[in-house]
Amino acid sequence: MRVWRRHADIIIIVSTVYLCLGSNLGDKQTHIKKALALITERAGAILSLSGFYETQPWGYDSPETYQNVAVAIQTDLDPVTLLSVTQSIEREVGRQHKTIGGAYHDRVIDIDILLYDDLLLQSPTLTIPHPLMHRRSFVLQPMNEIAPHIIHPVLQKTVTELYCHF
Repeated sequence: MRVWRRHADIIIIVSTVYLCLGSNLGDKQTHIKKALALITERAGAILSLSGFYETQPWGYDSPETYQNVAVAIQTDLDPVTLLSVTQSIEREVGRQHKTIGGAYHDRVIDIDILLYDDLLLQSPTLTIPHPLMHRRSFVLQPMNEIAPHIIHPVLQKTVTELYCHF
C-alpha cells in the first residue's frame, strides 16, 4: 500500500515491501539479524517479521540447511534503488557470488524482493513479484505467518492459498 507523506514542499511515497532472507552458511541467524539491522538502517522500518524457519536447499543439493525469514518493510526507495541497497547489504554481510543462470549454491545471505505494494515490474535486473515465490515453500511459509491475506498481483491468490498447495 502506498502512503503519501508531505514533508515541507515534498511529497514522499512510502511503499510496503515484502522480502525473504535466507542463510545456510556460518551463524545463519546472526547473518540474517545483521542484514535486518542494515535493512532498517538503509531501506526502511520493519513492519512485521516472521519467525525463523529451517528449510532444505531449493534447486541444488547441499548438506547445509537454511534459516529463512520473511519481513515487511515500509520504504520510500523505488524498486531499483531497493535492489541496489539489498545487494550492497548482501555483500557487506558476506555474500560473494550471485546466482547466475539458475545455478544455486550455498550462501551467507540472500535477500529477495518478493512484493512491492501491488507493483508489476519486469526488467533485465528485477522482476516483481518475485517470479518463483509461489513455487517456494521456504518463502510462502514465513510469508503466511506475516501476510496470509496479501494477494499475489499476478496470480490473484492470497499467500495462504498459494501456501496450501504444498
